[in-house]
Amino acid sequence: KLIWGDNKFILSSLKNGPMRDEIDKEGGIKLIYIDPPFDVGADFSMNVEVGEDSYEKKPNVLEQIAYRDTWGLGQDSFLSMIYERLILIKDLLADDGSIYFHCDWRLNSSIRMILDEIFGQDNFRNSITWKRATMSGGKALANQYGKNNDTILYYSKTNNYTFNRQHIPYSEDYINKKFTEKDEDGRIYRTQPRGTRSDENIEKLKKQGRVITSKTGYQSIKFYLDELPGVALDDNWIDIKDIRTIQG
Repeated sequence: KLIWGDNKFILSSLKNGPMRDEIDKEGGIKLIYIDPPFDVGADFSMNVEVGEDSYEKKPNVLEQIAYRDTWGLGQDSFLSMIYERLILIKDLLADDGSIYFHCDWRLNSSIRMILDEIFGQDNFRNSITWKRATMSGGKALANQYGKNNDTILYYSKTNNYTFNRQHIPYSEDYINKKFTEKDEDGRIYRTQPRGTRSDENIEKLKKQGRVITSKTGYQSIKFYLDELPGVALDDNWIDIKDIRTIQG
């Protein structure tokens, strides 16, 4: 469902309106991602070209409410706006639900404190760094480090939360460098040292034909390429295309 308007009223409607029964039936909303204004001081006016003429399109009344990023009363009013909506969001989340909050360097520390207060420090799961751009243009010439990262703050409602692990597919170069062995049946694999695996675990792996023991007794484990979904995603997201190159 796509709803156009001030999300404070929309959230209140979801909490108390006709969708309440549906949300209650599901135990609440499982996942919420929010990408609020970043307090950049813009009203998102734009120039529209018609033939050889150019006109400035001002936001209409609804756009001013829904999309503006200007806060005449300063940072306090911005954070107050965020706080009110996060209270509503927490009420809508299922007990095993999570929220991902997208922000940048301007207010990420202040927003982190608000999220700690509302969801609890124990329910902070991660601070994800999203590399959204590269060094180019004026950034490459500026007398400072380029601001190319945004932050996504990840919280759960309780400690009993749902998490679905994500993976980045292996590149051909990675496969060629790491998966260099092949079984007699043609299956490609790589090996990894036994590490701290228990004797019980090693015996299970032996029965599966996954343990290689050298003449000196050194043990390594086989990992087959066709069973691995890719590299487990961590809290540094660097695989997303530079947003400046994405066409609308």
